[in-house]
This record gives sequence, structure tokens and C-alpha cells, in this order.
Amino acid sequence: MSISKYKALIKTVELSSLTKAAEYLGYTQSGISHIINSLETEYGFLLLVRNKSGVHLTSKGEAVYKYMIEIVNQHEKLIQTVSVINGLYSGVINIGAFSSVATHWLPTIINKFEELYPDVKINIKDGIYDEIENWISIGKVDCGFITLPTQKNLKSFSLIKDRLLVVMPKDHPLCSLDFFPLDALKKEPFIMPGEGAHYDIGRIFAKSVQPKIRFSFRDDYSALAMVEKGFGITILPELALRNNVKNVHIMELESHDYRNIGLAYLPNNITPVIKQFFNFIKKKLESNKYPFINS
Repeated sequence: MSISKYKALIKTVELSSLTKAAEYLGYTQSGISHIINSLETEYGFLLLVRNKSGVHLTSKGEAVYKYMIEIVNQHEKLIQTVSVINGLYSGVINIGAFSSVATHWLPTIINKFEELYPDVKINIKDGIYDEIENWISIGKVDCGFITLPTQKNLKSFSLIKDRLLVVMPKDHPLCSLDFFPLDALKKEPFIMPGEGAHYDIGRIFAKSVQPKIRFSFRDDYSALAMVEKGFGITILPELALRNNVKNVHIMELESHDYRNIGLAYLPNNITPVIKQFFNFIKKKLESNKYPFINS
């Protein structure tokens, strides 16, 4: 069994490219091709198929791929456990995060954590909620920032409540109110932000509110730009609005809605280093050094 061969295959599948995987791992393209070919010879069947869209697993490759991920994860856990026994913390933490957390919070957290544990490398994979939960389930990431509740097969803990706020043009007639009335969502042109109506914002709409959706966008910042130009209103998490408030007025909903941001993980994939990372984040939040919201 060769862990390095499994790592090469996993990275090739993740990047859908032999060339990119070779660059990432420090191989030549012919070198990583040789590694994959040797695995296929050993197993007696093709693991990858190459087409115009990149490199992908065959059906037989898919059948063994999840076990390769599990072996690599367990090997990493072994290495980290040995390091902890020897009084050291080293290893790799792969984290899934949605854009507002990855942009506004993780850079500070990672910087402080790596100052304390310089032998730990943290990788961030940016995605949306469903993607992150799936990555955790298949072992592509060790843990991930999501909004609670999460899938039943995952364990999680809450970190903080991030308010969902109405964003409107500065000259909007409702700006003088203390709180934005839910009923007004039925009447105002609504700009649907990146997460759509499937997650936290969907809970607001489920309260018998049917918004008049004028535009929908894949990212929050495009929605914010449309509000600035006066095309309608939107709802965004407070974290996403940090450093992005320009020619808009922000108001809390009368229902005081929020998203519950937490960390999700599979218990069997948690290494000593990841436990240390969890404890680090909890302590920082308890000391209120890195709050999401002003409260």
C-alpha cells in the first residue's frame, strides 16, 4: 500500500487534471501519470477516464475512491497522534467554508493559529452549504463552516448567531422605521442573493411571505450592487456586509432572524490537531476577540 499513490489519485480527481495535480504535488506530468498507471496495473482495471472536460473516475474507480480517502485520512490521524505523543503538533487541516466566513473571519483565525502551531498547514476550500456538507461526508475536508442544522450523519457545534439584515437604498421610504416589517417583503422588488431561497433566507419566506423577486444572482455582492443602484431590496447576513456597506441603508427585520453558524465534522475523522483547532476557535469566541456581529 502506498499512501503517496492514493494522494496523487485523490488530488487528480479533485482538480480534474493530471497537469494541475502534478504541479500541486511537485511531480512532472509523466511522473503522476506513471503513478496512476501503476495503481491501475495493480488493481487490474482503469481508475480514470480522460475527456475534453478533464479527468474523471470510472465507475470502478468510484467504487474504490472513498476507501482511498479513508486510508489517507486515517494515516494522517496516525501521524498527528504520534506527533502529539512526542509533544508536537503537526499535520494538515482541510476546511470547507462559505464565502463570507472565508473572506471576513478565517484569515485572522488561521494567522493566529499558525503562529501558535507553525507545523500545521491549513487548506481552505470555498463552497456553498450543500457542497461543504457533502465534502465532509466523503472526507474531502476534515470539517466545515455551515449553518445549522446540518445533515444527520454529521456532528456539529454552534459558533455564533449572524443576523439576517434587510439592505435597501438610502432614500427608501421605510428607512425611518426601527425594524423592517415582514409584510413589506411582499410589496418591495426583491434582489435574491447568492444563497437563494433554499437556506436561511428561505426560513423567512416560509413565514407566509412571497417576495416579488426581480433579479437573482450567484453571489451576495452583485445583489448588494443592484440595491445600491435602486433596483430593489435584499436580505444579507451581517458578516457578508462587513466592509461592503456603501450607499445603502441596513435594517433589522421585525422577526429578528439570524443564521446559526457552526462547524460540522465526522467524529471518526477528527485528529488531535483538528481538536486543537476546534478548541482554539471556541476560546477566541468566548474571549469575544473575533465576534461576527456588534451586540
